[in-house]
Amino acid sequence: MKLVPKPPRHMRSGVSVAPLQVLAVVVAALGCGLVLAWWLTDGRSPKFYGYVYPRTTTIVAPRGGVISNIETRSGDSLTPGTPVARLADETLETRYLAKQGEIAAAVARLKTAQAQAELDLDRHVRDIEDELWLVQLRTAEFQQEKYDIELRRNMLKDALASSQWALFGDTDQFMTSYLMHAEDNPQDRVVTVLRLEAAENAVEVSTAQIEWCEWNRKRLEKHKERLPDVVQRSAGIDVLAAQLEQSRIDLGQLAAAREELEIKSTAVGTAGLMRVTPGCSVAPGTPIVDVLDDVERVIVVNVPSEQIRSFRKGGEVSLTFAGRELRAGRVFDIAPQAVVPAGATGGESYIEVRIEPTGAVWPELPAGSRVQIRVPPRGVF
Repeated sequence: MKLVPKPPRHMRSGVSVAPLQVLAVVVAALGCGLVLAWWLTDGRSPKFYGYVYPRTTTIVAPRGGVISNIETRSGDSLTPGTPVARLADETLETRYLAKQGEIAAAVARLKTAQAQAELDLDRHVRDIEDELWLVQLRTAEFQQEKYDIELRRNMLKDALASSQWALFGDTDQFMTSYLMHAEDNPQDRVVTVLRLEAAENAVEVSTAQIEWCEWNRKRLEKHKERLPDVVQRSAGIDVLAAQLEQSRIDLGQLAAAREELEIKSTAVGTAGLMRVTPGCSVAPGTPIVDVLDDVERVIVVNVPSEQIRSFRKGGEVSLTFAGRELRAGRVFDIAPQAVVPAGATGGESYIEVRIEPTGAVWPELPAGSRVQIRVPPRGVF
């Protein structure tokens, strides 16, 4: 067996140095790659600064007046109908109370008039019913009389048709009359003809009287149907009712005006800074407080007009919030017109761009917090 001598120590260490050099080269190359990647992405992407704003709903005064009380503090949670502030209007309150008293008096007058109208109606109805009863009684009498006359007329016609005439007694009653032959007394035939003509005339008179009674009955019944309306108009009930209705409409308008004294929230969110204080006067439309929507928030960034082509509607951007929290957003609105700051004639103009959340939920930050916005270069995303 042949022994191989051990290599010297310096030769063994030379072999171990080569892997460390390779590792250093690899680390350097990786660092250069990361730097290059950053430069291709964030390094080349323009950087802007915007501010977080919740979507706001401004509560305004619905009418003029003086703020008497603030019922909401900044930071309170609001829902539709939550009282925010109250206006004072002594004149309106006086008018409201006076109108209530006016309505109470109008109701009393109307009830009195209705009671009197009921009494008058009952009295007039009784009078008309009495007249109707008399008309019906006269109608029955005329019908009986017509029946008797028609009976006499038919008997006279039969007598003349059979060449007979009627000889009546002194009382001229049918039961006491008798018939005789023509050859006994020709003059009685003439009397029979005259009495027949008189009977015909009496039948016509009776018919006319019955028709008049019927007309009178219909007239009274029609008047009876119209009587309630006539009595109510004569008592002034329709006028009093119209006045009461108008007073109630006026009271409703005053009540609506009183409701407007209570300024209420119309949105869900958190109350911002109160813009009024107790005792200050406000006009219709004066802002009272902004309701901040805790859910729907946007970032507003004023972009120099020379760089507006970096943004496009619907394009995604990267956001850096306080604490270097990274999030994403989407451009949803670009103002159609640039704004030149006051006194900056000839200077840069700015265009408002609005960004909405996308992806992970944005962190909770106070309204107005600054956010860094980076727009990826074209072709990277």
